[in-house]
Amino acid sequence: LDADCLAPIAANTTLKILHTVGQGHVPVAVSSFKGVNPFPDPWRWHGITVDTLPMLNALPPATYNRHLSSVPGEVFFTQLLLAQAEPVTIVATGPLSNLAHALSTSVGAAAAGKVAEVWW
Repeated sequence: LDADCLAPIAANTTLKILHTVGQGHVPVAVSSFKGVNPFPDPWRWHGITVDTLPMLNALPPATYNRHLSSVPGEVFFTQLLLAQAEPVTIVATGPLSNLAHALSTSVGAAAAGKVAEVWW
């Protein structure tokens, strides 16, 4: 969600971190939602300091960018939730907009049945 950070930078950094810790198979998606009260721009730009760390830049971009979803994050989240065999625990470190979207769509009841807990 483009609110507490700059979403393109955050997605890029997330992909790099996942590859660095051996979890490069984990897909990443960026929501199309915009934050209502985003942090000030100077704060949001701080993500670039992590994105440029040398240890995260040993791989060529083609290596990690292939796991960036072309589907908007809120749609990706809904699809991922519906695909789960068992109810899952959602751990959120930011806005719950994508979860709210999943629960408010025509498949909301089915999506709600896939959520065991939400830790926020």
